[in-house]
Amino acid sequence: MRFLSRRSLDTIRSVDILVWALIWINVVGLGPFAGALAIMTADIGSFGKLFSEAMEAADSEAGRGGIVSTGGSHALGVRFGILPEVFPVLASQVLYYFEIKHALGQHHRHRRCRRHRPASG
Repeated sequence: MRFLSRRSLDTIRSVDILVWALIWINVVGLGPFAGALAIMTADIGSFGKLFSEAMEAADSEAGRGGIVSTGGSHALGVRFGILPEVFPVLASQVLYYFEIKHALGQHHRHRRCRRHRPASG
């Protein structure tokens, strides 16, 4: 399961965002929704890579091993042993991506409004 999920995320990540935009334009039509879906699809591959690296770097035996050894299931070991350790890294990466996308959108909107503003005086 791990191998298939990583290879599928690598495949998603390897496709350029412009290609995703063309695919989504064929599916939902031309417009901002297709662009948002293209950005989301491209970011899913990047997030998958970042999240898998963060979970690999976590000390999984310390938290998960203690929970499983006391009778907890594997899912509880992941939930209470690994996720608290990697959640700050995951949250910071997601917020960083949103900040970059928002800053680029604001910059583009500011340039577009300045270009269409009538000349004064």
